Amino acid sequence: IYEQEKAINEAKAEPETPNQELPSELPASKAPDEEHQLLEEAAGQSQSQSQSQPPMPSDDMMRHSIADSLMEMLVNMTHSQYLQECLELLEASDPVQARCQILNILQRIDGEQ
Repeated sequence: IYEQEKAINEAKAEPETPNQELPSELPASKAPDEEHQLLEEAAGQSQSQSQSQPPMPSDDMMRHSIADSLMEMLVNMTHSQYLQECLELLEASDPVQARCQILNILQRIDGEQ
């Protein structure tokens, strides 16, 4: 027991050392020229990324995609009364005919612009 107490007292007597030493100086901030160069490089990267994106689909492809999506929504409707109301609004008897009506409406909208 005496040896344990002696070891504890010796440990307390040793000077504590910090786990991590703090740097003597904080890092200097970047020079304005260096920041400007970094901004230009970032802008150049974003431009090259936008140039590598595929081109926009044609208006015709967009209209068909919209009509297909809306027809799919009609096909997946579970409430028959809502489906019937939508078909009546589009003056169609089924979702395929509704798709044709939607496509015609989208073409008229594009023609007006």
